Amino acid sequence: TTTPKPQAPVAAVQEPKTAPPKPAETPKVETRALKIETAPAEIITALPAEPLAEAPAPAVPAAPAEPAAPRQTQASKAERINRGKNLAIVCEACHGVQGRSANPSTPKLAGQHADYLSKQLRDFKSKRRSDAVMSSIAESLSDQDMRDVAEYFAAQKRN
Repeated sequence: TTTPKPQAPVAAVQEPKTAPPKPAETPKVETRALKIETAPAEIITALPAEPLAEAPAPAVPAAPAEPAAPRQTQASKAERINRGKNLAIVCEACHGVQGRSANPSTPKLAGQHADYLSKQLRDFKSKRRSDAVMSSIAESLSDQDMRDVAEYFAAQKRN
């Protein structure tokens, strides 16, 4: 007895049955099965090693950007006071914690008006007022630093 030979795969091929259709007619297509025994070596070696790259997708115009939120140029009062507190650590050596000096020869800064304190710092920086320690400290401060320190001390309660 002989064993049956395995069947080769069957592929469907479409061929037009008639001449090209007239524009008003619907084309009729007939399919028939073909047996494929083996693929010729030329076809296998001619296949690309990597898949073909797809065509790039057409550029889609970007949606209009939402307008950016207005940027705050000034910090809130609480932020300025907190920044002033960090800068005022140097001041505590002479003016006491929170500007409440226990030394009668050193001014109390707590509760003073911010404009007054800011002006005094500017005067030390410009040498209109003379004190070696205060002038050297004020020279290291920007105008905004001086306003922030002044706001911090102005926000403190006098003792």
